[in-house]
Amino acid sequence: MKHDHRTDERFEEFGKVESDRLCALPGVLDDISSGGCKVHFPLPVTVDMDSDYTLRMHVSVRNKPHSLLITC
Repeated sequence: MKHDHRTDERFEEFGKVESDRLCALPGVLDDISSGGCKVHFPLPVTVDMDSDYTLRMHVSVRNKPHSLLITC
């Protein structure tokens, strides 16, 4: 249902996400679009909405590993 109301197409992608400022353990990328992404971490995290966070996403494209560095 939530996917029906999105303005950007979401791609269900699986990958590892690292952010030293958010969590000491890596998280999991659930999906991604041009307007955002959905990530969850194994521990509770506190997000300051006024701060920027750098995420390093490790995904596989055509069975080749790639890393994306994004600022959220």
